[in-house]
Amino acid sequence: MSTLEALFAPSIPAETVEGLRAAINASNDTVDVVMSLPKSVAEKVLTLLSLDRTSGAVVIPAREEFTPAQASVIMGMSRQTVVHYINNGDIPAHKVGAHWRIKADDVASFIEREKATRIAAADRLARATAR
Repeated sequence: MSTLEALFAPSIPAETVEGLRAAINASNDTVDVVMSLPKSVAEKVLTLLSLDRTSGAVVIPAREEFTPAQASVIMGMSRQTVVHYINNGDIPAHKVGAHWRIKADDVASFIEREKATRIAAADRLARATAR
């Protein structure tokens, strides 16, 4: 089973995934395909398309684990900064042998917390300068 199939299974039939894969492989610039998706999956696709159109989007498999180097690319910071956050307990991680691994959910949670922190800081700055 491919990563894409594992991500959507069992809610999307394998034939649908294979049909999309075939359309992508046969196409140059556009893909014309009709699919029936569960509403929850369609909402995720819509969110992805909206984000990609406005600010860019990255798809992170939910059941994936990343090295600090891989997580740093997703989070837009250096590997050393990721390790610093791990050592401070800001990003949950576990060791596999001597190497850190970070769950995808923890990467996403950290990104959301940092975004909320930046928004709150911007609001405080705006209030302070409005006086």
